[in-house]
Amino acid sequence: VISIILALLPLWFLRWPLRILFERPLARLWLLILGFVWIPESVADYRRLKIRPRQADPSPRSGLGHGTVVFANHQGYTDVLYFAASMSATFGFVAKDGKVARASLLTALRLACRFEVPATAAETVDEASAACKRGGLGPLVVFAEAAKTNGNCILSWPTGLGKGFANSGETTACVLEYSKTGAYTPHHTTGTSMLLHTIQLLYQPYHTLSAVWLTKDDVAEALKSRDPGADAPATIRKVMGRAIPGIVPVATNGVQHADFITYWRQTQGKKYVKSH
Repeated sequence: VISIILALLPLWFLRWPLRILFERPLARLWLLILGFVWIPESVADYRRLKIRPRQADPSPRSGLGHGTVVFANHQGYTDVLYFAASMSATFGFVAKDGKVARASLLTALRLACRFEVPATAAETVDEASAACKRGGLGPLVVFAEAAKTNGNCILSWPTGLGKGFANSGETTACVLEYSKTGAYTPHHTTGTSMLLHTIQLLYQPYHTLSAVWLTKDDVAEALKSRDPGADAPATIRKVMGRAIPGIVPVATNGVQHADFITYWRQTQGKKYVKSH
Protein backbone atom coordinates (compact mmCIF):
# COMPACT_ATOMS: atom_id res chain seq x y z
CA VAL A 1 0.00 0.00 0.00
CA ILE A 2 2.81 2.40 0.92
CA SER A 3 4.58 1.73 -2.40
CA ILE A 4 1.39 2.53 -4.33
CA ILE A 5 0.85 5.78 -2.41
CA LEU A 6 4.46 6.84 -3.01
CA ALA A 7 4.17 6.12 -6.72
CA LEU A 8 1.06 8.31 -6.99
CA LEU A 9 2.56 11.31 -5.21
CA PRO A 10 2.35 14.31 -7.57
CA LEU A 11 5.42 15.95 -5.98
CA TRP A 12 8.23 13.63 -7.00
CA PHE A 13 10.78 15.22 -4.66
CA LEU A 14 8.75 13.98 -1.68
CA ARG A 15 9.01 10.34 -2.73
CA TRP A 16 12.64 9.84 -1.71
CA PRO A 17 12.40 11.02 1.94
CA LEU A 18 9.09 9.19 2.37
CA ARG A 19 10.58 6.00 0.97
CA ILE A 20 13.45 6.31 3.45
CA LEU A 21 10.93 6.91 6.23
CA PHE A 22 8.59 4.01 5.43
CA GLU A 23 10.11 1.47 3.02
CA ARG A 24 13.48 1.06 4.72
CA PRO A 25 12.22 0.13 8.20
CA LEU A 26 9.46 -2.09 6.81
CA ALA A 27 11.90 -3.98 4.58
CA ARG A 28 14.37 -4.33 7.45
CA LEU A 29 11.60 -5.57 9.75
CA TRP A 30 10.59 -8.17 7.17
CA LEU A 31 14.19 -9.38 6.96
CA LEU A 32 14.38 -9.52 10.75
CA ILE A 33 11.22 -11.64 10.95
CA LEU A 34 12.74 -14.02 8.38
CA GLY A 35 15.82 -14.41 10.57
CA PHE A 36 18.31 -11.94 9.07
CA VAL A 37 19.47 -10.33 12.30
CA TRP A 38 22.76 -8.88 11.08
CA ILE A 39 23.83 -8.26 7.47
CA PRO A 40 27.57 -7.52 7.18
CA GLU A 41 28.75 -5.39 4.26
CA SER A 42 32.27 -5.12 2.91
CA VAL A 43 34.21 -3.89 -0.09
CA ALA A 44 35.70 -6.56 -2.34
CA ASP A 45 39.43 -7.22 -2.01
CA TYR A 46 41.13 -5.51 -4.96
CA ARG A 47 43.57 -8.43 -5.17
CA ARG A 48 40.72 -10.85 -5.81
CA LEU A 49 39.30 -8.45 -8.40
CA LYS A 50 42.74 -8.27 -10.08
CA ILE A 51 42.73 -4.49 -10.25
CA ARG A 52 45.20 -1.87 -9.08
CA PRO A 53 45.25 -0.99 -5.35
CA ARG A 54 42.78 1.69 -4.30
CA GLN A 55 44.09 5.11 -3.32
CA ALA A 56 41.65 5.28 -0.41
CA ASP A 57 39.77 2.77 1.72
CA PRO A 58 36.13 3.18 0.66
CA SER A 59 33.07 2.10 2.59
CA PRO A 60 30.41 -0.22 1.15
CA ARG A 61 27.74 1.64 -0.82
CA SER A 62 29.90 4.75 -1.01
CA GLY A 63 29.09 7.14 -3.84
CA LEU A 64 25.61 5.84 -4.52
CA GLY A 65 23.13 8.40 -5.81
CA HIS A 66 19.93 8.67 -7.80
CA GLY A 67 20.37 6.72 -11.02
CA THR A 68 23.58 4.92 -10.03
CA VAL A 69 23.50 1.48 -11.69
CA VAL A 70 24.12 -1.42 -9.30
CA PHE A 71 24.54 -4.81 -10.99
CA ALA A 72 23.68 -7.60 -8.55
CA ASN A 73 23.38 -11.37 -8.53
CA HIS A 74 19.88 -12.70 -7.87
CA GLN A 75 18.82 -15.54 -5.57
CA GLY A 76 15.40 -14.68 -4.15
CA TYR A 77 13.03 -11.94 -3.09
CA THR A 78 15.14 -11.29 0.00
CA ASP A 79 17.63 -9.63 -2.41
CA VAL A 80 14.97 -6.99 -3.02
CA LEU A 81 14.37 -6.55 0.71
CA TYR A 82 18.09 -6.03 1.35
CA PHE A 83 18.47 -3.30 -1.27
CA ALA A 84 15.21 -1.65 -0.19
CA ALA A 85 16.27 -1.67 3.47
CA SER A 86 19.80 -0.42 2.82
CA MET A 87 19.27 2.26 0.14
CA SER A 88 15.62 2.52 -0.98
CA ALA A 89 16.52 1.31 -4.46
CA THR A 90 14.52 1.06 -7.65
CA PHE A 91 14.87 -2.30 -9.41
CA GLY A 92 15.48 -3.39 -12.98
CA PHE A 93 14.50 -6.89 -14.13
CA VAL A 94 16.12 -7.93 -17.40
CA ALA A 95 14.20 -9.36 -20.37
CA LYS A 96 15.50 -11.67 -23.09
CA ASP A 97 16.53 -8.75 -25.31
CA GLY A 98 18.55 -7.07 -22.55
CA LYS A 99 16.06 -4.30 -21.77
CA VAL A 100 14.84 -3.81 -18.22
CA ALA A 101 11.47 -3.50 -16.51
CA ARG A 102 11.80 -0.80 -13.85
CA ALA A 103 10.00 -1.62 -10.60
CA SER A 104 9.32 -0.12 -7.19
CA LEU A 105 9.47 -2.25 -4.05
CA LEU A 106 6.00 -3.78 -4.30
CA THR A 107 6.33 -4.70 -7.97
CA ALA A 108 9.91 -5.87 -7.47
CA LEU A 109 8.84 -8.36 -4.79
CA ARG A 110 6.30 -9.81 -7.21
CA LEU A 111 8.76 -9.96 -10.12
CA ALA A 112 11.40 -11.55 -7.91
CA CYS A 113 9.07 -14.52 -7.41
CA ARG A 114 8.34 -15.19 -11.06
CA PHE A 115 10.09 -17.84 -13.11
CA GLU A 116 9.42 -16.60 -16.62
CA VAL A 117 11.68 -14.32 -18.67
CA PRO A 118 9.70 -11.83 -20.80
CA ALA A 119 10.75 -11.29 -24.42
CA THR A 120 11.24 -7.54 -24.01
CA ALA A 121 10.85 -4.65 -21.59
CA ALA A 122 10.25 -0.93 -21.83
CA GLU A 123 13.70 0.60 -21.24
CA THR A 124 17.41 0.10 -21.71
CA VAL A 125 19.62 0.24 -18.63
CA ASP A 126 20.68 3.80 -19.47
CA GLU A 127 17.08 4.93 -19.97
CA ALA A 128 16.00 3.40 -16.66
CA SER A 129 19.01 4.95 -14.91
CA ALA A 130 18.20 8.38 -16.36
CA ALA A 131 14.58 8.07 -15.22
CA CYS A 132 15.73 7.27 -11.66
CA LYS A 133 18.05 10.28 -11.70
CA ARG A 134 15.37 12.67 -12.98
CA GLY A 135 12.71 11.41 -10.60
CA GLY A 136 14.85 11.06 -7.49
CA LEU A 137 14.12 7.33 -7.32
CA GLY A 138 17.38 6.18 -5.78
CA PRO A 139 19.98 3.80 -7.25
CA LEU A 140 18.90 1.33 -9.94
CA VAL A 141 19.62 -2.28 -8.92
CA VAL A 142 19.78 -4.44 -12.06
CA PHE A 143 19.28 -8.20 -11.75
CA ALA A 144 20.99 -8.97 -15.03
CA GLU A 145 20.86 -12.77 -14.83
CA ALA A 146 17.09 -12.80 -15.57
CA ALA A 147 16.77 -15.76 -13.19
CA LYS A 148 17.65 -16.82 -9.66
CA THR A 149 20.50 -19.13 -8.64
CA ASN A 150 21.71 -21.00 -5.55
CA GLY A 151 24.59 -18.54 -5.19
CA ASN A 152 27.32 -20.77 -6.60
CA CYS A 153 27.42 -19.09 -10.00
CA ILE A 154 26.57 -15.98 -12.00
CA LEU A 155 24.44 -16.83 -15.01
CA SER A 156 25.20 -15.46 -18.46
CA TRP A 157 23.64 -12.04 -19.10
CA PRO A 158 21.56 -11.29 -22.23
CA THR A 159 23.79 -10.08 -25.08
CA GLY A 160 21.50 -7.13 -25.75
CA LEU A 161 22.23 -5.66 -22.33
CA GLY A 162 25.33 -3.86 -23.58
CA LYS A 163 23.49 -2.09 -26.41
CA GLY A 164 21.67 0.15 -23.97
CA PHE A 165 24.47 0.61 -21.46
CA ALA A 166 27.05 3.29 -22.12
CA ASN A 167 28.62 3.13 -18.64
CA SER A 168 28.76 6.78 -17.66
CA GLY A 169 31.02 6.01 -14.71
CA GLU A 170 28.07 5.80 -12.34
CA THR A 171 28.15 2.00 -12.08
CA THR A 172 28.77 -0.28 -9.12
CA ALA A 173 28.14 -3.95 -8.39
CA CYS A 174 27.17 -6.06 -5.40
CA VAL A 175 27.52 -9.80 -4.83
CA LEU A 176 25.16 -11.28 -2.24
CA GLU A 177 26.01 -14.48 -0.38
CA TYR A 178 23.49 -16.42 1.73
CA SER A 179 23.94 -19.32 4.08
CA LYS A 180 23.68 -22.67 2.31
CA THR A 181 23.04 -24.87 5.35
CA GLY A 182 20.01 -25.62 7.48
CA ALA A 183 16.47 -26.81 6.94
CA TYR A 184 15.76 -24.29 4.17
CA THR A 185 17.80 -21.54 2.54
CA PRO A 186 16.77 -18.21 0.95
CA HIS A 187 17.60 -19.38 -2.58
CA HIS A 188 14.26 -19.39 -4.43
CA THR A 189 14.96 -21.55 -7.47
CA THR A 190 12.39 -24.36 -7.52
CA GLY A 191 9.22 -22.64 -8.75
CA THR A 192 7.35 -22.50 -5.44
CA SER A 193 5.05 -19.58 -4.64
CA MET A 194 6.17 -16.59 -2.59
CA LEU A 195 3.89 -17.64 0.27
CA LEU A 196 5.22 -21.20 0.43
CA HIS A 197 8.80 -19.97 0.09
CA THR A 198 8.25 -17.56 3.01
CA ILE A 199 6.71 -20.27 5.20
CA GLN A 200 9.64 -22.57 4.47
CA LEU A 201 12.09 -19.78 5.31
CA LEU A 202 10.42 -19.45 8.70
CA TYR A 203 11.14 -23.12 9.45
CA GLN A 204 14.66 -21.96 10.24
CA PRO A 205 14.83 -19.14 12.80
CA TYR A 206 18.15 -17.71 11.65
CA HIS A 207 19.66 -16.99 8.22
CA THR A 208 22.83 -15.23 7.17
CA LEU A 209 23.44 -12.79 4.35
CA SER A 210 26.56 -10.84 3.49
CA ALA A 211 27.01 -8.19 0.79
CA VAL A 212 30.33 -7.64 -0.98
CA TRP A 213 30.47 -4.38 -2.92
CA LEU A 214 32.51 -3.20 -5.90
CA THR A 215 32.85 0.58 -5.92
CA LYS A 216 32.45 2.83 -8.95
CA ASP A 217 36.24 3.11 -9.13
CA ASP A 218 36.58 -0.71 -9.02
CA VAL A 219 34.22 -1.09 -11.97
CA ALA A 220 35.93 1.71 -13.90
CA GLU A 221 39.35 0.16 -13.28
CA ALA A 222 38.15 -3.27 -14.41
CA LEU A 223 36.73 -1.79 -17.61
CA LYS A 224 40.03 -0.11 -18.41
CA SER A 225 41.77 -3.48 -18.55
CA ARG A 226 38.96 -5.49 -20.13
CA ASP A 227 39.62 -8.16 -22.74
CA PRO A 228 39.68 -6.99 -26.37
CA GLY A 229 36.17 -7.15 -27.82
CA ALA A 230 34.47 -7.65 -24.45
CA ASP A 231 31.56 -5.31 -23.76
CA ALA A 232 31.10 -3.54 -20.44
CA PRO A 233 28.43 -5.87 -18.97
CA ALA A 234 30.49 -8.98 -19.74
CA THR A 235 33.49 -7.45 -17.99
CA ILE A 236 31.47 -6.42 -14.94
CA ARG A 237 30.00 -9.93 -14.71
CA LYS A 238 33.50 -11.42 -14.93
CA VAL A 239 34.88 -9.26 -12.13
CA MET A 240 31.80 -9.92 -9.97
CA GLY A 241 32.71 -13.60 -10.21
CA ARG A 242 36.02 -12.79 -8.50
CA ALA A 243 34.48 -10.88 -5.58
CA ILE A 244 33.95 -13.87 -3.28
CA PRO A 245 35.29 -17.45 -3.22
CA GLY A 246 33.06 -20.20 -4.56
CA ILE A 247 31.12 -18.24 -7.18
CA VAL A 248 31.92 -18.48 -10.88
CA PRO A 249 30.41 -17.10 -14.12
CA VAL A 250 28.81 -19.87 -16.21
CA ALA A 251 27.51 -20.13 -19.76
CA THR A 252 23.96 -21.08 -18.72
CA ASN A 253 21.52 -18.21 -19.02
CA GLY A 254 18.26 -17.23 -17.35
CA VAL A 255 16.11 -18.34 -20.27
CA GLN A 256 17.43 -21.89 -19.97
CA HIS A 257 16.64 -21.85 -16.26
CA ALA A 258 13.11 -20.60 -16.95
CA ASP A 259 12.60 -23.37 -19.51
CA PHE A 260 13.67 -25.93 -16.92
CA ILE A 261 11.21 -24.51 -14.36
CA THR A 262 8.42 -24.77 -16.95
CA TYR A 263 9.34 -28.40 -17.59
CA TRP A 264 9.56 -29.09 -13.85
CA ARG A 265 6.10 -27.65 -13.24
CA GLN A 266 4.60 -29.66 -16.10
CA THR A 267 5.97 -32.92 -14.68
CA GLN A 268 4.56 -32.32 -11.20
CA GLY A 269 1.52 -34.45 -10.59
CA LYS A 270 2.03 -36.60 -13.67
CA LYS A 271 1.63 -40.30 -13.16
CA TYR A 272 3.98 -42.68 -14.89
CA VAL A 273 3.08 -46.29 -15.56
CA LYS A 274 5.88 -48.79 -15.33
CA SER A 275 6.05 -50.99 -18.43
CA HIS A 276 6.12 -54.74 -18.00
